[in-house]
Amino acid sequence: MSSILQDDITKKSFDFEIPEAAKAAIARGIERGDCVVEMEAIGLSQRTVNALEFSEYKIVRLKELMNCKPYHLMTISNIGVTAIKQLMNCLKHYEDLEKILEAESTI
Repeated sequence: MSSILQDDITKKSFDFEIPEAAKAAIARGIERGDCVVEMEAIGLSQRTVNALEFSEYKIVRLKELMNCKPYHLMTISNIGVTAIKQLMNCLKHYEDLEKILEAESTI
């Protein structure tokens, strides 16, 4: 994955530091078409997933999440500071999810 795409991912969306390994994992997840619901395995709550899915933005895929501005997320019902922190934490550790998904695919 090119570093331009990885940098573009974080510039368009969340304004916080994402480790390079996580940026690369996020870029691969976008290419795979990963769903936001898969982030439950690394700490995203079902309530947050539901709020994203049933919002006016209909955020189901990682790509849709990464293209959404944080101020748009804050307008979603049931998305507040805690949910934003959960999302940031999950994105910072996205490579952990990738490892889980890879392990599950070999079973």
